[in-house]
This record gives sequence, structure tokens and C-alpha cells, in this order.
Amino acid sequence: MLAEGLVTLLELGGPEAAMDQITEMAGKDALGLIETVLESGHPSEVSMEELRTLVAEPMRARAHRLRFANTPAPGSRGRRSGHGKRHKR
Repeated sequence: MLAEGLVTLLELGGPEAAMDQITEMAGKDALGLIETVLESGHPSEVSMEELRTLVAEPMRARAHRLRFANTPAPGSRGRRSGHGKRHKR
């Protein structure tokens, strides 16, 4: 039922509306939800492929891009922000 609802949402509202709705429903688990829907065995292979290419792949790209946001900047070698400050003796 969820798969059919997302396919209908994709058809009526487009990929952005589908991604927004999935994110609103599942929060940080949105990508897991869409993966579960894609593996649900829905009989319409064409609809599932559209959901995969228009919704799941962009969501994966967003997740990967955001995952690296908390890593140290290139060249920082993991230094803490206080590196180089003088310490009182």
C-alpha cells in the first residue's frame, strides 16, 4: 500500500514532492524507507524503476553528500580548533 501511495505521489506531485513527503514521514530513516518500498515486490516494475531513478537515487546522493559534512577539512589532518594557540604557563 505504501509503495502504491508513493508511486501516485510521484505521478501527481513529482520527485521533489515525493522526497519531501518521505522525509516528513520517516525523518532520518527516509532512505531506509524508500529502500524497503523498492524491495517490497510491487507488481509494477516500471513504477518501481521510476521511483528508484527519480526519488531513491537523488536521496542517496543527498545522504552521501551530507554524510561527509562533519569530517575535517582537507589538509587539516584532524587538528582541533585550538591548534596553535598559546597556553598560559
